[in-house]
Amino acid sequence: MRIRFNLTKTFIRVMRVAKLTAVENFATSDGSMHQIYLFHPKKQGSVLGQTTPWGTMLISDYIVPDKNLFNFVVLHESRHASRWFHWYIALFIIGIVWFNSIWGSGIPSLILLFVLVVLSWYSEYDADAFAINKIGLAEFKRIMGRFDGPLTLRRIVFYAWSSLTHPPNSFVVWLFRLTHH
Repeated sequence: MRIRFNLTKTFIRVMRVAKLTAVENFATSDGSMHQIYLFHPKKQGSVLGQTTPWGTMLISDYIVPDKNLFNFVVLHESRHASRWFHWYIALFIIGIVWFNSIWGSGIPSLILLFVLVVLSWYSEYDADAFAINKIGLAEFKRIMGRFDGPLTLRRIVFYAWSSLTHPPNSFVVWLFRLTHH
């Protein structure tokens, strides 16, 4: 337990985006208990949740007062924590891409980067679908609708970057409806 705590503190320091504020146990709406490492991000709304390679769930302390959003993020991150091996598959692919970009041609690297994006989209959809099964599709749409707003340069850059790692919410809703009848 102490090793996990120290690894998590080091992870947060290396990421340089937040400060660890507390470690607490929380129950989600489905009654399951989760140990949560709360962090205070440098920029509000920049990161809602994160799972470390060893399965620690990091949740922004900004969202704790909003029970519905907090519940969704904890359920989403708990799915990532149960699928810890995705981290190692991704790191393996990144290692191959790095090796190929130095010693080989760019085409294999581009193909592997595409595989990495697909793996990331699958992982994020899997976590969203798990949470949607617990809270319902209408609640998911309501929660995600809060993040809609006017496009600014910061939002455009954020959406461009996040589209490499996260599928659009409209795609998540469409695929969830298609696969969960």
